Amino acid sequence: MEDPPEETVGVITMTTLAYEVNLWIWIDTSLGSDNFTIDWGDGEESKLYPTMANPYSDTESFTFSHSYSGASEHLITITGDNIVLLECNNNQLTTLDVSNYHEMRTLHCIGNQLTTLDVSRNMALTGLFCNDNPLTTLDVSKNTALAHLGFGGNQLTSFDVSNNIALTSLYVNNCPLTTLDVSKNTELGTLYCRDTQITNLDVSANTKLIRLMCERNQLTASALNGLFRTLPYITDTNPRGCILIDGNPGESDCDRSIAAEKRWIFSLAYKSMDMDDLEEPDLCFLKQFIINNKK
Repeated sequence: MEDPPEETVGVITMTTLAYEVNLWIWIDTSLGSDNFTIDWGDGEESKLYPTMANPYSDTESFTFSHSYSGASEHLITITGDNIVLLECNNNQLTTLDVSNYHEMRTLHCIGNQLTTLDVSRNMALTGLFCNDNPLTTLDVSKNTALAHLGFGGNQLTSFDVSNNIALTSLYVNNCPLTTLDVSKNTELGTLYCRDTQITNLDVSANTKLIRLMCERNQLTASALNGLFRTLPYITDTNPRGCILIDGNPGESDCDRSIAAEKRWIFSLAYKSMDMDDLEEPDLCFLKQFIINNKK
Protein backbone atom coordinates (compact mmCIF):
# COMPACT_ATOMS: atom_id res chain seq x y z
CA MET A 1 0.00 0.00 0.00
CA GLU A 2 1.43 3.32 -1.06
CA ASP A 3 1.81 6.14 1.40
CA PRO A 4 -0.55 9.08 0.81
CA PRO A 5 1.10 12.05 -0.93
CA GLU A 6 2.52 14.70 1.35
CA GLU A 7 0.53 17.91 1.60
CA THR A 8 2.22 20.71 -0.24
CA VAL A 9 2.79 24.07 1.39
CA GLY A 10 1.92 27.13 -0.68
CA VAL A 11 4.75 29.30 -1.99
CA ILE A 12 4.63 32.89 -3.25
CA THR A 13 7.67 34.52 -4.82
CA MET A 14 8.35 38.12 -5.82
CA THR A 15 11.35 40.04 -7.11
CA THR A 16 11.97 43.53 -5.79
CA LEU A 17 14.30 46.41 -6.62
CA ALA A 18 13.30 48.41 -3.54
CA TYR A 19 15.52 49.42 -0.61
CA GLU A 20 12.64 48.67 1.75
CA VAL A 21 9.74 46.25 1.33
CA ASN A 22 6.45 46.43 3.22
CA LEU A 23 3.93 43.59 3.19
CA TRP A 24 0.49 43.28 4.76
CA ILE A 25 -0.68 39.69 5.15
CA TRP A 26 -3.86 38.19 6.55
CA ILE A 27 -3.49 34.72 8.04
CA ASP A 28 -6.17 32.12 8.66
CA THR A 29 -5.20 31.35 12.24
CA SER A 30 -7.52 28.36 12.39
CA LEU A 31 -4.94 26.60 10.21
CA GLY A 32 -2.07 27.57 12.49
CA SER A 33 0.97 29.72 11.75
CA ASP A 34 3.90 27.41 12.50
CA ASN A 35 4.93 26.89 8.87
CA PHE A 36 4.79 30.54 7.82
CA THR A 37 8.14 31.99 6.68
CA ILE A 38 9.32 34.97 4.64
CA ASP A 39 12.78 34.55 3.10
CA TRP A 40 13.86 38.07 2.17
CA GLY A 41 16.53 36.88 -0.26
CA ASP A 42 19.50 38.31 1.64
CA GLY A 43 19.93 35.65 4.32
CA GLU A 44 17.26 37.14 6.61
CA GLU A 45 13.94 35.50 7.48
CA SER A 46 10.70 36.45 9.23
CA LYS A 47 8.43 33.98 10.97
CA LEU A 48 5.22 34.06 12.99
CA TYR A 49 4.92 32.90 16.54
CA PRO A 50 1.89 30.69 17.23
CA THR A 51 -1.15 32.98 17.40
CA MET A 52 -4.05 32.87 19.83
CA ALA A 53 -7.54 32.19 18.55
CA ASN A 54 -9.70 35.24 17.87
CA PRO A 55 -13.30 34.82 19.10
CA TYR A 56 -14.62 37.16 16.40
CA SER A 57 -12.73 36.01 13.31
CA ASP A 58 -10.57 33.19 12.05
CA THR A 59 -8.20 35.72 10.47
CA GLU A 60 -5.49 38.01 11.82
CA SER A 61 -3.50 40.65 9.97
CA PHE A 62 0.28 41.08 10.18
CA THR A 63 2.63 43.68 8.74
CA PHE A 64 6.21 42.94 7.73
CA SER A 65 8.95 45.41 6.79
CA HIS A 66 12.45 44.67 5.62
CA SER A 67 15.32 46.92 4.54
CA TYR A 68 18.20 45.99 2.27
CA SER A 69 21.74 47.28 2.63
CA GLY A 70 22.20 48.06 -1.05
CA ALA A 71 20.31 48.64 -4.27
CA SER A 72 20.06 45.31 -6.03
CA GLU A 73 17.51 42.73 -7.06
CA HIS A 74 16.21 40.41 -4.35
CA LEU A 75 13.96 37.36 -4.57
CA ILE A 76 11.44 37.17 -1.73
CA THR A 77 9.86 33.79 -0.96
CA ILE A 78 6.77 33.49 1.24
CA THR A 79 5.99 29.97 2.43
CA GLY A 80 2.82 28.83 4.21
CA ASP A 81 -0.60 27.30 3.68
CA ASN A 82 -2.74 29.83 5.55
CA ILE A 83 -2.52 33.17 3.69
CA VAL A 84 -5.92 34.57 2.69
CA LEU A 85 -4.83 38.12 1.80
CA LEU A 86 -1.58 39.55 0.47
CA GLU A 87 -0.93 43.26 0.00
CA CYS A 88 2.41 44.06 -1.62
CA ASN A 89 1.70 47.54 -2.99
CA ASN A 90 4.44 50.00 -4.03
CA ASN A 91 7.41 47.69 -3.53
CA GLN A 92 9.05 48.04 -6.97
CA LEU A 93 8.18 44.45 -7.77
CA THR A 94 9.26 43.26 -11.19
CA THR A 95 7.84 39.74 -10.79
CA LEU A 96 5.08 38.22 -8.66
CA ASP A 97 4.29 34.50 -8.81
CA VAL A 98 1.15 33.40 -6.97
CA SER A 99 0.43 30.45 -9.25
CA ASN A 100 1.25 27.90 -6.52
CA TYR A 101 -0.97 29.55 -3.93
CA HIS A 102 -4.47 28.49 -4.87
CA GLU A 103 -6.40 29.37 -1.71
CA MET A 104 -5.61 33.09 -1.48
CA ARG A 105 -8.79 35.16 -1.51
CA THR A 106 -7.47 38.71 -1.94
CA LEU A 107 -4.44 40.11 -3.75
CA HIS A 108 -3.31 43.74 -3.80
CA CYS A 109 -0.23 44.49 -5.93
CA ILE A 110 -0.83 48.13 -6.84
CA GLY A 111 1.94 50.49 -7.95
CA ASN A 112 4.66 48.05 -8.93
CA GLN A 113 6.57 47.29 -12.15
CA LEU A 114 4.80 44.09 -13.10
CA THR A 115 4.60 43.36 -16.82
CA THR A 116 2.83 40.01 -16.33
CA LEU A 117 0.48 38.59 -13.69
CA ASP A 118 -0.88 35.05 -13.83
CA VAL A 119 -3.92 34.45 -11.60
CA SER A 120 -5.36 31.60 -13.66
CA ARG A 121 -4.83 29.07 -10.84
CA ASN A 122 -6.12 31.31 -8.03
CA MET A 123 -9.71 30.15 -8.21
CA ALA A 124 -10.56 31.35 -4.69
CA LEU A 125 -9.81 35.02 -5.43
CA THR A 126 -12.70 37.30 -4.55
CA GLY A 127 -10.67 40.53 -4.64
CA LEU A 128 -7.91 41.54 -7.09
CA PHE A 129 -6.35 45.03 -7.28
CA CYS A 130 -3.39 45.33 -9.66
CA ASN A 131 -3.61 49.00 -10.60
CA ASP A 132 -0.70 51.12 -11.80
CA ASN A 133 1.52 48.45 -13.28
CA PRO A 134 2.71 48.28 -16.91
CA LEU A 135 0.46 45.29 -17.63
CA THR A 136 -0.63 44.92 -21.24
CA THR A 137 -2.71 41.76 -20.69
CA LEU A 138 -4.63 40.29 -17.78
CA ASP A 139 -6.73 37.13 -17.95
CA VAL A 140 -9.36 36.72 -15.22
CA SER A 141 -11.59 34.34 -17.16
CA LYS A 142 -11.02 31.53 -14.65
CA ASN A 143 -11.53 33.70 -11.56
CA THR A 144 -15.28 33.28 -11.44
CA ALA A 145 -15.47 34.08 -7.70
CA LEU A 146 -14.16 37.64 -8.17
CA ALA A 147 -16.42 40.20 -6.54
CA HIS A 148 -14.03 43.21 -6.54
CA LEU A 149 -11.64 43.97 -9.39
CA GLY A 150 -9.39 46.95 -10.08
CA PHE A 151 -6.92 47.13 -12.95
CA GLY A 152 -6.73 50.84 -13.82
CA GLY A 153 -3.48 52.58 -14.64
CA ASN A 154 -2.25 49.73 -16.81
CA GLN A 155 -1.81 49.57 -20.59
CA LEU A 156 -4.77 47.31 -21.32
CA THR A 157 -6.59 48.23 -24.53
CA SER A 158 -9.24 45.52 -24.09
CA PHE A 159 -10.53 43.50 -21.19
CA ASP A 160 -12.95 40.58 -20.82
CA VAL A 161 -15.05 40.24 -17.65
CA SER A 162 -17.77 38.11 -19.22
CA ASN A 163 -16.95 35.12 -16.97
CA ASN A 164 -16.86 37.22 -13.79
CA ILE A 165 -20.57 37.14 -13.09
CA ALA A 166 -20.05 37.62 -9.33
CA LEU A 167 -18.52 41.10 -9.75
CA THR A 168 -20.09 43.75 -7.56
CA SER A 169 -17.45 46.46 -8.05
CA LEU A 170 -15.18 47.18 -11.03
CA TYR A 171 -12.53 49.91 -11.26
CA VAL A 172 -10.86 50.48 -14.65
CA ASN A 173 -9.69 54.09 -14.37
CA ASN A 174 -6.87 55.59 -16.41
CA CYS A 175 -6.22 52.98 -19.07
CA PRO A 176 -6.56 53.06 -22.89
CA LEU A 177 -9.74 50.97 -23.09
CA THR A 178 -11.99 51.87 -26.02
CA THR A 179 -14.81 49.47 -25.13
CA LEU A 180 -16.12 47.87 -21.96
CA ASP A 181 -18.72 45.10 -22.02
CA VAL A 182 -20.43 44.58 -18.66
CA SER A 183 -23.50 42.83 -20.03
CA LYS A 184 -22.75 39.61 -18.11
CA ASN A 185 -22.05 41.33 -14.78
CA THR A 186 -25.58 41.48 -13.47
CA GLU A 187 -24.47 41.84 -9.81
CA LEU A 188 -22.47 45.00 -10.51
CA GLY A 189 -23.29 47.82 -8.12
CA THR A 190 -20.24 50.09 -8.59
CA LEU A 191 -18.48 50.90 -11.87
CA TYR A 192 -15.57 53.33 -12.17
CA CYS A 193 -14.24 53.87 -15.68
CA ARG A 194 -12.68 57.31 -15.53
CA ASP A 195 -9.98 58.56 -17.95
CA THR A 196 -10.34 55.92 -20.64
CA GLN A 197 -11.07 56.10 -24.37
CA ILE A 198 -14.56 54.56 -24.14
CA THR A 199 -16.97 55.90 -26.78
CA ASN A 200 -20.08 53.93 -25.81
CA LEU A 201 -21.33 52.38 -22.58
CA ASP A 202 -24.39 50.18 -22.08
CA VAL A 203 -25.44 49.25 -18.51
CA SER A 204 -28.89 47.88 -19.34
CA ALA A 205 -27.98 44.48 -17.85
CA ASN A 206 -26.70 46.02 -14.60
CA THR A 207 -29.97 46.40 -12.75
CA LYS A 208 -28.22 46.64 -9.35
CA LEU A 209 -25.97 49.52 -10.38
CA ILE A 210 -26.11 52.52 -8.03
CA ARG A 211 -22.74 54.21 -8.63
CA LEU A 212 -21.24 55.03 -12.05
CA MET A 213 -18.23 57.29 -12.52
CA CYS A 214 -17.28 57.73 -16.18
CA GLU A 215 -15.61 61.14 -16.34
CA ARG A 216 -13.11 62.15 -19.03
CA ASN A 217 -13.95 59.57 -21.65
CA GLN A 218 -15.00 60.03 -25.29
CA LEU A 219 -18.75 59.97 -24.75
CA THR A 220 -20.66 62.34 -27.04
CA ALA A 221 -24.05 63.81 -26.15
CA SER A 222 -25.72 61.05 -28.13
CA ALA A 223 -23.64 58.38 -26.38
CA LEU A 224 -24.42 59.88 -22.96
CA ASN A 225 -28.14 60.00 -23.70
CA GLY A 226 -27.93 56.38 -24.77
CA LEU A 227 -26.15 55.55 -21.51
CA PHE A 228 -28.81 57.37 -19.46
CA ARG A 229 -31.54 55.33 -21.16
CA THR A 230 -29.86 52.10 -20.04
CA LEU A 231 -29.52 53.18 -16.39
CA PRO A 232 -31.70 51.19 -13.99
CA TYR A 233 -34.58 52.88 -12.24
CA ILE A 234 -33.69 53.54 -8.60
CA THR A 235 -36.29 52.12 -6.24
CA ASP A 236 -37.17 53.08 -2.68
CA THR A 237 -34.79 50.41 -1.38
CA ASN A 238 -31.94 52.20 -3.17
CA PRO A 239 -32.98 55.85 -2.82
CA ARG A 240 -30.64 57.36 -5.41
CA GLY A 241 -27.97 56.53 -7.93
CA CYS A 242 -24.81 58.59 -8.37
CA ILE A 243 -23.23 59.32 -11.74
CA LEU A 244 -20.41 61.61 -12.88
CA ILE A 245 -19.83 62.46 -16.56
CA ASP A 246 -17.53 65.51 -16.37
CA GLY A 247 -14.90 65.89 -19.09
CA ASN A 248 -16.78 64.02 -21.80
CA PRO A 249 -17.34 65.77 -25.16
CA GLY A 250 -21.10 65.63 -24.70
CA GLU A 251 -21.42 66.69 -21.07
CA SER A 252 -22.85 70.13 -21.91
CA ASP A 253 -25.34 69.06 -24.58
CA CYS A 254 -26.66 65.78 -23.20
CA ASP A 255 -30.15 65.46 -21.72
CA ARG A 256 -29.58 64.89 -18.01
CA SER A 257 -33.30 64.71 -17.34
CA ILE A 258 -33.30 61.17 -18.77
CA ALA A 259 -31.16 60.05 -15.84
CA ALA A 260 -32.85 62.33 -13.32
CA GLU A 261 -36.24 60.79 -14.07
CA LYS A 262 -34.75 57.46 -12.98
CA ARG A 263 -33.61 59.06 -9.69
CA TRP A 264 -29.95 59.42 -10.61
CA ILE A 265 -28.03 62.48 -9.43
CA PHE A 266 -24.96 63.99 -11.08
CA SER A 267 -22.92 64.13 -7.91
CA LEU A 268 -20.60 61.96 -5.87
CA ALA A 269 -23.03 61.61 -2.99
CA TYR A 270 -20.87 59.15 -1.10
CA LYS A 271 -17.61 60.97 -0.46
CA SER A 272 -16.15 57.94 1.29
CA MET A 273 -16.37 56.16 -2.05
CA ASP A 274 -14.24 58.64 -4.00
CA MET A 275 -11.74 56.09 -5.28
CA ASP A 276 -9.35 57.76 -7.68
CA ASP A 277 -6.35 55.88 -6.32
CA LEU A 278 -8.23 52.81 -5.02
CA GLU A 279 -7.30 53.39 -1.40
CA GLU A 280 -10.96 53.60 -0.44
CA PRO A 281 -12.12 50.52 -2.37
CA ASP A 282 -9.35 48.58 -0.69
CA LEU A 283 -10.66 49.64 2.71
CA CYS A 284 -14.26 48.96 1.78
CA PHE A 285 -13.43 45.50 0.54
CA LEU A 286 -11.37 44.70 3.63
CA LYS A 287 -14.22 45.83 5.87
CA GLN A 288 -16.52 43.45 4.02
CA PHE A 289 -13.82 40.78 4.22
CA ILE A 290 -13.79 41.09 8.03
CA ILE A 291 -17.57 40.91 8.20
CA ASN A 292 -17.64 37.82 5.98
CA ASN A 293 -15.11 36.05 8.18
CA LYS A 294 -16.70 36.67 11.56
CA LYS A 295 -17.79 33.55 13.32
